[in-house]
Amino acid sequence: MRKIAGIPRKTGAFISLFLGIVSVVEAARLYPFRTDFWAGDHIFPGLIGAILVAAGLFLLLKREESSRRFVLPGGKIGRKMTATAGVLISYCLLIGYAGYVFSTFLAFLFLLRIIGNYRWADSALFSGLFTCALYLLFSEFLKTPLPNGFLF
Repeated sequence: MRKIAGIPRKTGAFISLFLGIVSVVEAARLYPFRTDFWAGDHIFPGLIGAILVAAGLFLLLKREESSRRFVLPGGKIGRKMTATAGVLISYCLLIGYAGYVFSTFLAFLFLLRIIGNYRWADSALFSGLFTCALYLLFSEFLKTPLPNGFLF
């Protein structure tokens, strides 16, 4: 396994700075549509952007300790991390075609199986309950339009 010195920290710092600046710019773009300084669509992106910029600066300006080394995980942990990322990317790609209910059920089913090591029956039960609860929350109570997909 390769040892990588400060590259992950600096990469994370630059990604955090970039996303924070993008978020702050979006907040500034939404600022004219506010109803009050503390009420409006600009608050959440501005707050998250400021936190990301602060975290990025902290990571960038932090002194590097020579004794610490980052080792990429391998074996079972590495496979779990890769599978989790694959499930989340698949969920993003699948939700537009298969719809919210079906893709959320599948994603949560596989995440429970991969991360939680639950049995298939338990994963299916919890996934169904979770999907129903989120569907009721977003679609029925909050009236959020969700993708229907080919099933509905």
